[in-house]
Amino acid sequence: MEPTNHGKRSAMGTKSPEKRSDHSPAVHGDIASSSTGGASSARKKVTDAIRLYRVLCKSLNEENMEVTNSSEIIKMVHIKAYKIFKEEKESVHGGMQFIGSVPGVEIGDRFYYRIEMVLVDLHRPPMAGIDYMKGPNRDVIAVSVVASSDVDDMSSPHELIYVGQGGISRSPGGESDRHCEEDQKLVGGNLALRNSIAVKNPVRVIRTVRASIRDDRDLVTHSKEVFVYDGLYVVEGCHEVRHGVNGRLKYYFTLKRLPGQPLNDHYC
Repeated sequence: MEPTNHGKRSAMGTKSPEKRSDHSPAVHGDIASSSTGGASSARKKVTDAIRLYRVLCKSLNEENMEVTNSSEIIKMVHIKAYKIFKEEKESVHGGMQFIGSVPGVEIGDRFYYRIEMVLVDLHRPPMAGIDYMKGPNRDVIAVSVVASSDVDDMSSPHELIYVGQGGISRSPGGESDRHCEEDQKLVGGNLALRNSIAVKNPVRVIRTVRASIRDDRDLVTHSKEVFVYDGLYVVEGCHEVRHGVNGRLKYYFTLKRLPGQPLNDHYC
């Protein structure tokens, strides 16, 4: 299926960024260390955007060296770097949404900050696990999911059992401020995944994996997790399961990897 331009934004200002250092961590499989010699224009745009974002994170982090052990400070560094990036540079694909592959992003690419996936339009929600858009019949369909072994079944390189989103509410107020479990609902991303069963559109899968990240001052993170683009899948089915004494409802979506794609080196 061809990439779909859905709701393209107007062009942003083209203020030129200050000249910055272009060194980046050379971690195996890291998108920032990918050679762009002779590569397509789309690939170069993607790798350049990741390098620029990491340089911004490093620069901002150096201004807060005395509090670098704070995960909240690091989180704010990521957000501020994203805002600066958007002020200085047009988004990589001009605000397009894609069904299927994203130009310039390759299977096995590793992203060390979640916002990096937002920058290159691989997965646009900065927090939610399901990205979706209106499909050919105007119903919402899923275009990408971020899976985690803490919740989802990622034991097979060819199949993913993805648990639907939602089902946790917060009850504020004093000692009663706690998370409450409730039924997941067939809305938003869950509905989009369900609709994709009939449409059979390709869905990008990003697997969150544990990784050994060396102590590199170019990487402003405490996380030991990396987001790895795993390729295109189709949603083949959905079943409902009730858990626990209260019978909490969860949705389980089965996604199958499309044939003919190179295996992610995470499994090799």
